[in-house]
Amino acid sequence: LPWLLGARGWDGWAGPDPTDTPPQSGRAKLAMTGLAVLIAGVVASPQIAAMVAQTRSGGAYMPPDLVSRYYTTSGSYLPGVFAASPRVALYGLTALKPIVYQGKTGDGVPTFGLVLSLLALLGLITAWRRGNAWLLAALWLGSAALGLGTTLHIGTTTYVPVAEIWHGVRVSMIMPYTWFVQLPGMAGFREAARILILGFVPAAMLAGAGVTWLRYRAPLLLIPVLLAGAVELGWPSTAGVGTMRTALPDLDRPIAADHSSSIVVDVPFGIRGGVPWPNEGAAFDPHAQVLATADGHPRAIAYLSRIPESTMRAITHHPFYTDLLALQRHEHPIRAALRGRPRYQGLLTAARLDARRMDVGWVILWHPVAGMSQYLTRTGFRFDYRADGIPVYRATAPSSRP
Repeated sequence: LPWLLGARGWDGWAGPDPTDTPPQSGRAKLAMTGLAVLIAGVVASPQIAAMVAQTRSGGAYMPPDLVSRYYTTSGSYLPGVFAASPRVALYGLTALKPIVYQGKTGDGVPTFGLVLSLLALLGLITAWRRGNAWLLAALWLGSAALGLGTTLHIGTTTYVPVAEIWHGVRVSMIMPYTWFVQLPGMAGFREAARILILGFVPAAMLAGAGVTWLRYRAPLLLIPVLLAGAVELGWPSTAGVGTMRTALPDLDRPIAADHSSSIVVDVPFGIRGGVPWPNEGAAFDPHAQVLATADGHPRAIAYLSRIPESTMRAITHHPFYTDLLALQRHEHPIRAALRGRPRYQGLLTAARLDARRMDVGWVILWHPVAGMSQYLTRTGFRFDYRADGIPVYRATAPSSRP
């Protein structure tokens, strides 16, 4: 905006010499801005269309008390926001642990990295006479301030200066993010650390100025800088989960050979979202979504940014899914039905008819659930095979649908 609205460069501006031509006229500025807006709109249009559709269906609304509890847990900390990537620790460089990011990683990248931060600072120092350097620094540090969340974390200590309770959550009224989420339309922005991604743009531009300065003043220093940057490349998980296979052909081959459109149910079962609803189900095995791209069968699980309340109601209106969720929660009625109590046998009958009506053809039991094998047998499934240590059940009356 300062560039677009500034006096310099608009049509009719005259410098010290009236014959001077502005580097960019007002028309050029407007044309460049309009082109940028047009391209951004085209690129973002699929996501925008999805957002509009979900909003119209009423599925964009989430109760504030479900969202606001993330505000205090999703931010980064000081000085971790400028610390080295956890990637450094994977190389066994234990002596560098004090300068490595020590927090958790969520959906965002909660640190700019040490090399980028130092180069950006060098770029600001060497290019401070240029007005746009300070604008870039303001955007970079502003993103860092927002990325800290609604409370101030310094090391392992949390401070809540000028505290207030907002939607049942204790927040600090001096933290920028506390005000950011109160802007119209921003309440659903629950991951403060995601804002740091925006700060990478000005930080990288400032770092480029720093590299340019090193190139002409101390070119030999570029070698260790490059090596240090290479050590930080990539962003590893701090959860210690390691890597996972991207395909399980032995497990998926019989399902892929079934060319019907029958549903595959993965157990543990759940319709998961970034903001969990009560009783939405267990966390399902991540391989479930990988297999869906290979065998072409619709899955009964999903991981969505926001789960519309109508979707949760639709799921719980299906007896088969409702009893499946209840069995995973170890609830009494379905377990009483499996023990043969006549009063509850109607639950199993309704679940069996519902599974047949929905055309559930396969069930993959990723992890053992007490009573699950008996439940599947009583609702119309039989054990079919085991691959990669995972049992797979098939409907006793396979679907004849194309």
